[in-house]
Amino acid sequence: LNRSYLLHNLSQHKTLREKMALFQKLRSTFIHHVERLTEPEKQAGRVRQELENLRKKGVVEGLWTQLLFLLDFWQKDESPGFEKTDMAIEKSVRVAMNLVDTAPVDSILDLGKFLWKERMTAK
Repeated sequence: LNRSYLLHNLSQHKTLREKMALFQKLRSTFIHHVERLTEPEKQAGRVRQELENLRKKGVVEGLWTQLLFLLDFWQKDESPGFEKTDMAIEKSVRVAMNLVDTAPVDSILDLGKFLWKERMTAK
């Protein structure tokens, strides 16, 4: 709906830095929203919490980058009804949701804890 307005504003700024300044408020609102979605569950252990914080930071920055990618894709899309942008959104959201899944990390940490306990009790 506001594509013409956005394209006009982006065309007024030549450098990436100037263009990024346009998105400062959007970035802070977006990051706040994503952080609320990815708040870690209360979990014991300093290492676990540090890993969770690192994962959370990666998710937040990755999703921000994804949003910028989609805005750039949409800006250049000349397909009827922006159908290519719709496909890019669908596919990139699917990838993002797969990357946000913490089950593999949880499994690795669970295995690590088990092996650590086994090693300590074996001595």
